[in-house]
Amino acid sequence: MLETLEFVGGAPCLDFVNTINSRLSPEHDYLMQYLDLAGWANKVGILSPSQMNQLQKRAKQNIQGAESALQKARTLRDLLYQLFSGAARGFEPNKKVLETFVAFYGKSISHSEFIKEGNHYTTAWKLDETFDAMLWPIIHAAGELLLSEKIS
Repeated sequence: MLETLEFVGGAPCLDFVNTINSRLSPEHDYLMQYLDLAGWANKVGILSPSQMNQLQKRAKQNIQGAESALQKARTLRDLLYQLFSGAARGFEPNKKVLETFVAFYGKSISHSEFIKEGNHYTTAWKLDETFDAMLWPIIHAAGELLLSEKIS
């Protein structure tokens, strides 16, 4: 079903929020199993095909670890929805939601490296390190969006 999913959010974190097509009466959740999460991350360019295949293979060997990462992804998706849906309507985020996001952001950024590219640095990740490592660049993108003037 990932083939039918369109990317219209303009940022990976917003496209991630859109992996469920309706909040009020969900018709389709594109993240039903861990393999879907890894497939989505590959489709948006977060994971390479080889990283996706490696994680999917490991997920079949460690079902509990993969399921835990999927639940974390769904929690993150709901958190990002709360942050950005309110912002889109001009509301300040709920303090508890923002505090929860900051905790996610701090943990994710602690897994990054700065790599020099030309005359600037970019963020790099070890995306096949853990089952939920693919969430780190999503969280980072959400933080960058929240810190930008694009959100206002």
